[in-house]
Amino acid sequence: ENRQITDLVQSSLKKHEKRRINLMNKKMKIEEEEKVYLEIHERQRRESLEAQMNLEEWTEKYQKELDERPKLIEKVKDAELLINIFENYYTNGLAHGEEIKAAKKHLEIEMNTAHIELETVKQK
Repeated sequence: ENRQITDLVQSSLKKHEKRRINLMNKKMKIEEEEKVYLEIHERQRRESLEAQMNLEEWTEKYQKELDERPKLIEKVKDAELLINIFENYYTNGLAHGEEIKAAKKHLEIEMNTAHIELETVKQK
């Protein structure tokens, strides 16, 4: 009878030891999974933070470009105005150039005529 009790106790101890070992293994497995999940969570948090910082940086750049846009549009308008002035000057200038030459020639003739008349008056 003692032997049976001893065997029963031994058997029960072995079962409890196996159960304890199984539970320890499960606990270790759960701790490892928890560690992996925490690492994943930390990596995702860092990536999210980095993405947020990038987003803020790009938002600032975009806002800066939006702020600069009116200035650029004004510069384009100024450039277009200068081009128009140059084109008008160049195209009209060529046409007026001939008129200016003719006017100079006419002025020279008038001046020569006036000079000749003045000389004639002085001689009389």
